Amino acid sequence: MTAFNHTKTIVWGQIGMLGLLLLLLLCFSSGLDPFWVSLSFVLLVAYHLASTILLGSRPYRSPLQAWIHLGCYLLLCSFLLWATTRPDEESLFWFVSLLPIVMAASRLSLAGTTLVATVAGLAYFLLLPEGFIIASDFWVEFPEFVLICVTYLFVGLLVQTLSSEARNQLQRQQDLNRELSIQKNELSRTLAQLSTAEQQLRRRDRLAALGEMAAGIAHEIRNPLGIITSTAQLLQNRKQIGHNTEELLNIIREESTRLNKLINDFLAFGRDTHPNLQPCDLKELVARTADGFQQVTEQAGVTLRLNTPNTVTARADGDMLRQVLLNLLLNAVQACSPGQEITISLDQTPAKALLQVADTGHGIDPKLHDKIFNPFFTTRDKGTGLGLANAHKLIEAQGGELHFSSTPNRGSVFTISLPLEEHDDEPHPDR
Repeated sequence: MTAFNHTKTIVWGQIGMLGLLLLLLLCFSSGLDPFWVSLSFVLLVAYHLASTILLGSRPYRSPLQAWIHLGCYLLLCSFLLWATTRPDEESLFWFVSLLPIVMAASRLSLAGTTLVATVAGLAYFLLLPEGFIIASDFWVEFPEFVLICVTYLFVGLLVQTLSSEARNQLQRQQDLNRELSIQKNELSRTLAQLSTAEQQLRRRDRLAALGEMAAGIAHEIRNPLGIITSTAQLLQNRKQIGHNTEELLNIIREESTRLNKLINDFLAFGRDTHPNLQPCDLKELVARTADGFQQVTEQAGVTLRLNTPNTVTARADGDMLRQVLLNLLLNAVQACSPGQEITISLDQTPAKALLQVADTGHGIDPKLHDKIFNPFFTTRDKGTGLGLANAHKLIEAQGGELHFSSTPNRGSVFTISLPLEEHDDEPHPDR
């Protein structure tokens, strides 16, 4: 049930209760001024319904709001008691004062509830007709007045006790729900971490087996390939070979060179990685790598920009990291058209060094994102599909991570995260 429907149900229930009160007024209002009776009843009903709709079951925002609201409530109830009090007889509608008492009991403390009940009893006493107070049978009727005051207190204390217990139970339930929610989130994070770790282990096992197989095949191919290349070179060195024969020999040498590069990639991918982790100045490494790569970008008509304002020192293998950075830059150049840009950025978090290579090239199809680091996956005709797989492997071997994001026709961003070098107070012996 929604909050609106709940409030609607309460309002209709209270309208029914107030209708019963109106019926009682009509039945016992003989000898009373109908104007004051009607006015007091209308004001009390309007205020009660407005309070129910506006406040509902919500607590008061401040003590001042509580006492203003309850004071107005008691004043209107007293007005109704005054309007229904005869010169020689007390009002029969003493029970209307239970409305503010119950309201106070459901929201205030025990002391506040007792105070409201006491004020309601005092107001009822002050509104007793003067003739009733000085009558000789006052002490005969006095127990009835005491019983009404005791009823005020009893109802207030009973409702306050039940409400307090309900509030405490609700608070305990909310605390339990909050704790369960925290545990659920922690469990979800743990499961996600376990799932990621499992995927990484499976990937490493597959890559290890694939690397061994690739290295074995590469070794078997390298020897006959060397013979083919050497033979082609010898034939080219001979004199009196035809033009067509020379073209064929050039093709053999070019394809042999490409195949030899592929074999080298196979061997690099299958080789066990044992990084030599040292403090590595990433700003200096980026600058040296960019200087050596500048000619490649100029030939491709691509602009290479550096965004490395601060020095960041990571714990990494500088040679491996430079190899990965060159691979990412080469991929970025191949993804760009003349006039586009490549930006190398350097940043850090409290625990990680972040190295980004961003390009404004053609981007990568979202359908291919899950395959981008798989061995032998490539979108180029002459690509080996081992560059990014090997880069991913080298970064993981250094305790880092390699991630990417890409949008078609807007470019790609590859992010390397590596552990920061911990700075001790004392100088390190090998520095």
